[in-house]
Amino acid sequence: MSAATVRILPRSLIPAVGGLILAVAAAMTPASGGEGATVFKLSGTAERQVENDRMIATLVAEAREPEARDAAARVNRMMEGALAMLEEFEEIDSRTMDYSTRAIQERNDRSRITAWQVRQSLELRGGDFDSLAERVGELQQEHDLTVSGIRFGVSADLRREVRREMIDEAVIDMKDEARAMARSIGASHLRPLEMELTHEGSRAPQPMMARAEGVSSAPALEAGESTLTVRVDGRIQALGADTLRVSPR
Repeated sequence: MSAATVRILPRSLIPAVGGLILAVAAAMTPASGGEGATVFKLSGTAERQVENDRMIATLVAEAREPEARDAAARVNRMMEGALAMLEEFEEIDSRTMDYSTRAIQERNDRSRITAWQVRQSLELRGGDFDSLAERVGELQQEHDLTVSGIRFGVSADLRREVRREMIDEAVIDMKDEARAMARSIGASHLRPLEMELTHEGSRAPQPMMARAEGVSSAPALEAGESTLTVRVDGRIQALGADTLRVSPR
């Protein structure tokens, strides 16, 4: 039996050989990024029907007089009376909006002003639909305001609560899509690289309501539901995928 031959490398070659070993080891390690990595660009969505808990009513005080100051005085009295009545209802938020003055011109002579029209809007918001509907009726009957529109929506607090749950659902939806794609290429692990909340929205069918001449009762309305949506976009890296062989034509 011949004795094994042992060769001792010169000290000057040890750093170079050590660097070569590390380079080979790195090349054999599964790619964690950069060249050769597979990155999926995906999105996940969540949609939910949520009961509207907020009612918004818009009413208008309007007057037409030969003099602009008289029309303005009438509108101011109507609005002051409406705001005074609403002070005792703490559950209703109110604010004035959209004050405008417009000259009414004679049809056949546009240079002649025949009257002045002054208009101001009043917006009411609240979660007690019955109380707010009754106040709308009283404002029409007692203060000569007219209803411009009524709509329903989701309050900020409820939207924030539901939004957190929907973000989880949207991320799960995106992860499910990523797993399905990873399985199709033989990847064993997934690593999220980026995630972004790119879209939030809501839509709700709005009731249409108009006041008929001489009618001043509280409107009968149904709040209904709003559809809330959340979308998450992201980039997810697939690791451990097999090399895909492409057969020649």
